[in-house]
Amino acid sequence: MSERDGVLDDVMRKIDKCMLDFNYLELAQDIWDASREMVAQEDKVFREYLQWLEGNLDTFVHIDAPRDALNSFLSKQRELLRMAMRDVDVLESAHWKGAIEYVEDKNSSQA
Repeated sequence: MSERDGVLDDVMRKIDKCMLDFNYLELAQDIWDASREMVAQEDKVFREYLQWLEGNLDTFVHIDAPRDALNSFLSKQRELLRMAMRDVDVLESAHWKGAIEYVEDKNSSQA
């Protein structure tokens, strides 16, 4: 497993944990820290995605979004990360299409 995959696996585990304990601000900080670990040029796409994810999560928390909305958002982002670990181009496609809609389309086409 590459260092990048280790960082991303850790992010996905923390998302799973957060969906149970609802500590969204801690997760936002963990995601920000993970994005800073993506310093290699080849990890630029993942670094930008993690920064985007942290910013959106932080916004949801600060506008007091309901837990079910936060968990739905995190679940879709976890699935996007899982797909991107197999094919980084998924993040590029998702960026242009909208990350959440991209995951929903992918999941419905596989069903």
